[in-house]
Amino acid sequence: MADPALRESSFPLDLAANPDLVDGWLDCQVGSRISRTNPPAVYGSGPIDTLIEGWSETIGPRSWMVQVTPSPAGPWQVAEADGEQRAPADGSTLASALSSNGTTLMLMSTPENDVWTTDPADMPLDMRVGGEQVTASAIGPAAQDPFTRTVTGSWGIEPVTGQAWQHFGSAASFNVTGSSAQHIHQAVNSGRISVIDIGSTDARVRVTGSVPVAAIGPSTALTIYAIARFTDDNNYYQARLAFIPNLAITCSIRKRVAGVDDTIASVVTGLTHVPGTRYTVELDVAGSQLRARVWREGDPVPDWQTQATNTELTAGTKAGVRTIIDAGSGNTMPLTYTIDDVVVSLPQRVTVTRGVNGVVRDWPAGTEVDVWAPAIAAL
Repeated sequence: MADPALRESSFPLDLAANPDLVDGWLDCQVGSRISRTNPPAVYGSGPIDTLIEGWSETIGPRSWMVQVTPSPAGPWQVAEADGEQRAPADGSTLASALSSNGTTLMLMSTPENDVWTTDPADMPLDMRVGGEQVTASAIGPAAQDPFTRTVTGSWGIEPVTGQAWQHFGSAASFNVTGSSAQHIHQAVNSGRISVIDIGSTDARVRVTGSVPVAAIGPSTALTIYAIARFTDDNNYYQARLAFIPNLAITCSIRKRVAGVDDTIASVVTGLTHVPGTRYTVELDVAGSQLRARVWREGDPVPDWQTQATNTELTAGTKAGVRTIIDAGSGNTMPLTYTIDDVVVSLPQRVTVTRGVNGVVRDWPAGTEVDVWAPAIAAL
């Protein structure tokens, strides 16, 4: 469709050539709405909705020409519950550059506005990237792996990105069983990492996993991490889900800088660890804002349980999973962590048709993205 705020000084209406429009025109008055269904190509495809501000007419024996003075109707279209208009997505941007021939864009939203709809019933969805109108046919996560394959010695290929998982640890420590993935620890004080590149330093990463036993030993824990802004195994942010020996579960935000782990913020969740039960840990990294939460599978997703700000890590576009068995653990080795699902819900991966309004060009990361015709709230 054409830009709903498009402003024309005037446009012609030839009633002699279009007698089917006469009755409709005679019902019009100042303030009436007219939809131009076949505007000149320079205005883009689709109708132009206008309000009549005035007009002049020239009438002859075989002619009836009206020159309409319009103003945009779009600013007067207020949002309705369950209406066709969409709320504006203030602050949404391209998470990575979009080339002129690209048909998939990476979409980043602000923490305040959260993710865009992924419901197929909401598609197609007209969007604006910079000055270009595109139509989204699908919106989904940047990455999502349910591990429904069988692989030995690695995790194989993440199905959304088509990338091979990158591992830190011996190959024998990583398997996929057909329904879940594994991090196998042969000894205490050991860690395993699995990551993929999502092309964005900002990310929301969710990991669902379980351990088969309770933690044993003073001041030790069995831990699962969602990690983001990963540059290498010495530098990244992480949300730590810790199963501690008294069966309590803690959630903390941690940074790993130059190989040193430090806790930035932490909370006791109130959950009780049941060995073998699946729990989810989620990390959200947006600029300097870090948030984390933990919940038991099947429970409602809680509000963010702990948050902090930190500016030490600004690079790194990989995200994924880390598991650790703390030094001093009394658990019997080997011990296997089960990872059932990994989801990178931000940025979102959007499949689009390009150049709907005749504009197609390269757009850099950070370009503003919004719905094409954002709703205007009534006062």
